[in-house]
Amino acid sequence: MFYAKSALNTRGEVHFGLKHIHVLNRSPFQHLHEALDPGFRARLTQQNDVHTLKVMMYIFPKQFGLHNVFTSTINIKETSQRLKDYTLREEEIFEKFGRLGDGCVHVKTPRRLRGRVRDLVRKLQVLHQRCSYSQLLHHYCPVCLTRKAPLSLLIRIGSRLFQHTRVSIRIR
Repeated sequence: MFYAKSALNTRGEVHFGLKHIHVLNRSPFQHLHEALDPGFRARLTQQNDVHTLKVMMYIFPKQFGLHNVFTSTINIKETSQRLKDYTLREEEIFEKFGRLGDGCVHVKTPRRLRGRVRDLVRKLQVLHQRCSYSQLLHHYCPVCLTRKAPLSLLIRIGSRLFQHTRVSIRIR
């Protein structure tokens, strides 16, 4: 995340953390509160289960019979790369299992992914939501720049950063 090309939000500011299309951002875990209506709590619990299952499908595709890098062949019509892009698997999941979250669709979780593994994936979802990526960046790379910073300051800061870490500064 620290060395990747920065993603910008709608105002042109840098968006910290994983990109908006990452599965952890698209399948969040929502906390249950005691004050909620019991019917709403049941729907929220079901939605959390579906989101956890979807994240597990992205992490362990072979266990669910999805396309993976180890056993599947590459379709030349889909990609010209050596490996298929697995960022978005929604179509593949829909074709194999139907729309997740519907009452009629039931996906059986493989035995080895039940219990502790499911709890770890849920913990990953919770910790991802709780993590402040901007604070992490400011802690490990404490550089404060404004838009009106002179070019000489940028070069001086850039040369100081290059002594300790690999950082690329792009000036337009």
